[in-house]
Amino acid sequence: MLLTLETAPAKLPVSMADVRQQLRIDGDDETAAMDRYLRVAVAAVDGRGALGRPMITQSWAQWVYNPTEVRVQMVPFQSLTSVEYYDSDGVLQTDTLSNYEAVGAGDRVWIRPKDGFEWPDQEDRPDAVKITYQAGYGDDPENVPEHVRQAILLLVTHMFEERMPVGKGMEMPWMVNDLLNMERVTWYA
Repeated sequence: MLLTLETAPAKLPVSMADVRQQLRIDGDDETAAMDRYLRVAVAAVDGRGALGRPMITQSWAQWVYNPTEVRVQMVPFQSLTSVEYYDSDGVLQTDTLSNYEAVGAGDRVWIRPKDGFEWPDQEDRPDAVKITYQAGYGDDPENVPEHVRQAILLLVTHMFEERMPVGKGMEMPWMVNDLLNMERVTWYA
């Protein structure tokens, strides 16, 4: 299975105002550094990062081979947006979305054809079917759990105050890991 980010989130889960308040900075001298640290912290946590799930609504695609049903890898799942497949001539086709359903809830959601429908005939290749869906806690930062947002702020604070590389074998600050562990989908090393 191949997993790709199709559309990035429109917003960050933490605002620059939140960062300024966390760091107790009023002036503009450090704006570029704070913005850079915020974006790096979000990237380290979001999607395939330490959290293992998307925060703000974003579009993901899973490419699979010869499915019966497909477990959604990026949760929380919001909606199925398309099902595409490579036909026997190797041409990417779009299937009728209403032929499919999402079943399950929470972190365990599967996509499958509705009763009376089947997956289309596909070319024999590892990325034969592309399932695209929306995932994340919601469209706004307030939808992201507060402890996840706080973990990002702590990571920004750590980068801002240390401003030096972390040594080999060192991990994220312990409190960041503890806060993220409350929401993680999979094990993170």
